[in-house]
Amino acid sequence: MRSIFVLVCLAGCTGTIDSSGSDSTSDPTSITPDVAETIHVLRGVDRASAFSVGEAKTLRNDHAVRWSGVYIGGPCDGGSGWTKQRVVDIANATDWKFMPIYVGRQEAAICGADQLTYDQGHSDGIGATKRMRAFGWEPKRDIPVALDVEAGTYYAHPTASLAYVRGWLAAVHHEGYRGYIYSSPFALNAYHDAHARIDAAWAASYFYSRFENVTPGDLDQMGSRYRDHHNRAWQYAGDFHVSGAGDVDADTSNLLLAPRPGGTNRPATVRRAVPAACGALQIGEGLLPGESLASCDGSAVLAMDDAGELSLAIAGHTQWTAGTSGAGAVTVLSDTGALVVFDDAGNAVFDSASDGFPDGQAQLDAQGLAIVDDSGAPVWTSTAGLLVGDPAPLTDPITTEAD
Repeated sequence: MRSIFVLVCLAGCTGTIDSSGSDSTSDPTSITPDVAETIHVLRGVDRASAFSVGEAKTLRNDHAVRWSGVYIGGPCDGGSGWTKQRVVDIANATDWKFMPIYVGRQEAAICGADQLTYDQGHSDGIGATKRMRAFGWEPKRDIPVALDVEAGTYYAHPTASLAYVRGWLAAVHHEGYRGYIYSSPFALNAYHDAHARIDAAWAASYFYSRFENVTPGDLDQMGSRYRDHHNRAWQYAGDFHVSGAGDVDADTSNLLLAPRPGGTNRPATVRRAVPAACGALQIGEGLLPGESLASCDGSAVLAMDDAGELSLAIAGHTQWTAGTSGAGAVTVLSDTGALVVFDDAGNAVFDSASDGFPDGQAQLDAQGLAIVDDSGAPVWTSTAGLLVGDPAPLTDPITTEAD
């Protein structure tokens, strides 16, 4: 992101700001239950060259910074000095959280690595997860990694960059990580509306030139997308000088960040919120053994029995089970849009694998159980399973000529 910020700014610096600040510090009862800590609005920084421990202390103590981007690699990575040990040293000195950044392939005018296909995105997604492990961030711990797609890449190749993003997300999800995308608001809007399975969006749009008390919800360029369930970050100022810390970019986030290397965002004790209404599970809501949720007409019942089995009955007849008998301890609709049953140790024993729809909900009616996206379209059902598979097989890549 460092060497090509001008392109991002040209694409992202128009529009208006909603100054209402509605997306403020989160209510602990409204967050997803499968994370170790309450998600708050936090001030962050990033830059291509690694911060020294002294610079990180200055940013924390003088400017209330609580997290940093970390360049972990990628075909167009311009980062330098970022190592696992540097991240550990910064974490020990500041207790910061982190945003791992993988810089993907870009438009040819930006980077020589410019093959934008589904296949290449999938291969690079595997590469990103290998780099995550090298930094000490292990899979299946609710840890995110962000793909950097520059604004110029999207505008030059909207269709091909979407294929690349889809392939990258499919690989990252399969390997057990959350998949975030960093780009301009307009690219993020297009990817969202094309149903790319993005767990959270990090928008680059520069309205400021220094640290400000803003939240991700103050940026209205993405409308209602990525807004309601703590799945946004905003890079609001780029490349300004901070005394004692050098040049930085300023960010604000309201999403799950990476812990220190070796850490986890998934505790042994998983929490959930009680369903607020009949016929639906909202993000963070779920069931404990002995509890059930009925459709509003009473025809369908989703229940978790005392043995930990999650099952669906319609008109009194069992139509579907999750296969969790003897293991299930809590059922939750996570903030990635996946319906998950956890055991007592916090391990997933059932997962609908419908990650990437963080504004969705689970709906229950006479037709069965369905997870729907924010437009109401089903992405998973108890009868058909996942409905949003990869848009093309790996043997049939989408090429840049599609643009």
